[in-house]
Amino acid sequence: VLVLAGGVAAKLEIDRVAAPRLYNELGPLRIEGTVERAELRESSTRIVLRTTRIGSLNPETAPRRLQLTWRGTHPLPEAGATLSALALVRPAPGPDRPGGFH
Repeated sequence: VLVLAGGVAAKLEIDRVAAPRLYNELGPLRIEGTVERAELRESSTRIVLRTTRIGSLNPETAPRRLQLTWRGTHPLPEAGATLSALALVRPAPGPDRPGGFH
């Protein structure tokens, strides 16, 4: 019974944290959302955006967050700011060393 309860709990947690993801490069397309955080880097700005629109993707199957790299020098957007941009959207990169942490 405990093993079954553990399996059910694990499945519920997996379903809770599951999020839509991209598998192919898209764009350029219009993205819109709210800045969750932003940080200046040496030659770019990194922004985490809670998306409200990614082109014509169905919101139910589109990622809810994107990490953007904004090249060049720009003012740092504040958390909570609304952002709209034309962008190339790529899937997250895979692991640097698959199987390297056994």
